[in-house]
Amino acid sequence: MEDRSVLERAARPADAEMYFGDPRRPVIALIHGGFWRPEYDLTHLRPMASALADLGWPVALLEYTRIPGRPDLMVADIKRAMDSLPDDIIVMGHSAGGHLALWAAGYRAGLHGDNTSGPATDGSAAGTVTSGPPGGSAAAGEAVATGAAGMAGGHAMGASAAGNEASGEAGSGAAQTAAGREAMARQSEGPQVPVIALAPVADLELARELNLDEGAVQDFLGDHSPEPYQPAVSRATIIHGDDDVIVPVSVSERYLSRHVEGRLIRVPAAGHFALIDPHSEAWPVVIDELNRLLA
Repeated sequence: MEDRSVLERAARPADAEMYFGDPRRPVIALIHGGFWRPEYDLTHLRPMASALADLGWPVALLEYTRIPGRPDLMVADIKRAMDSLPDDIIVMGHSAGGHLALWAAGYRAGLHGDNTSGPATDGSAAGTVTSGPPGGSAAAGEAVATGAAGMAGGHAMGASAAGNEASGEAGSGAAQTAAGREAMARQSEGPQVPVIALAPVADLELARELNLDEGAVQDFLGDHSPEPYQPAVSRATIIHGDDDVIVPVSVSERYLSRHVEGRLIRVPAAGHFALIDPHSEAWPVVIDELNRLLA
């Protein structure tokens, strides 16, 4: 009898899921959130990806490594995804995925090089390394690590409402550091892919001060310096619900106070998950912003 065991053999999870749309449009590289924690994967963005594809948008729904304390592995996956996708893309992410979307757009613009590495063992900031694939697979009982690999397709974006309401305050030292980062970023920033961040954990410093999700930022970073993982892209569109209590709108305001070329679209009476819910009253704002980018 023929051996059919291959039909049921286990395999690692996919690096991404592709939803086909109009090939004349850019591909939306869609990054899920979940505060970078291993228990939250791309599953919860499938309804959003499907709804976007139904509207004609090609979507690459990305997965990435989620091992607490190993942000270097997470961004290594995002790098590989950005390197594998076509030039004509729109990067979009929600919550922690919004943070990674901003970071990814900065990587595409040349703002993040190989300055992400394993944790510093002597208390100093992590140095240079890592652009190759993560070494080895996760041990049993450890978070599942999946790398984001190649996809291809088209892209697009749209919009409505406007107003860049960038405010927020920071300590003087942090503000000076941010100002210096912004000045250097403007000098070195290359061509940027469009990016839409939905309720992003955009400012790691403030998110850590607010203790979002009971220490999510510290769990994400572990012993790593936050600096290489802080997004630095200046031209970003951020959509944030005014009633978001999971990631308060002040986190986006702080980011845009340091990156004044960006735009903040505040959605009245919208919570954290309304922005990814195709049945919500906030959903048309997201679609309008995508369409604006196509115009």
